[in-house]
Order: sequence, then C-alpha cells, then structure tokens
Amino acid sequence: KRLCWTEAGYLGVVPGESRLDDEVWLLKGGKMPMVLRKVDEGTYELVGDSYIHGVMNGEKFEEGR
Repeated sequence: KRLCWTEAGYLGVVPGESRLDDEVWLLKGGKMPMVLRKVDEGTYELVGDSYIHGVMNGEKFEEGR
C-alpha cells in the first residue's frame, strides 16, 4: 500500500502497484473506492481497493444525486 493525493485534493491509501495515471472510481453499490487502470478506450482493469479520506461513507454518492 502507498499514500496518494487525488487530483481533487483528497488524501488516500492505494495499492502498492498503483501508477500515476490510474484512476479512483466510486462504483455504485460498492463498499469502497476502487483503483482502475485504463487499458483501451472504454476498457479498464481493476488494480484494487483504496481508502480515500472524505469519500468512505458515501459522501460523494450523495453529492451526485
């Protein structure tokens, strides 16, 4: 695991194999943010789960409604 800062300014913990161009996604129905890596246009692979402070209790899903 390693620490990260998201582009939006959130502090987080992501898998150790995460790369700078990976993305943190909030997937509907998920329990925690996931780190995804773009493989092709419209295709992603799962890198792993993450902890992003400030988005762990559904706060961002509530904003998107």
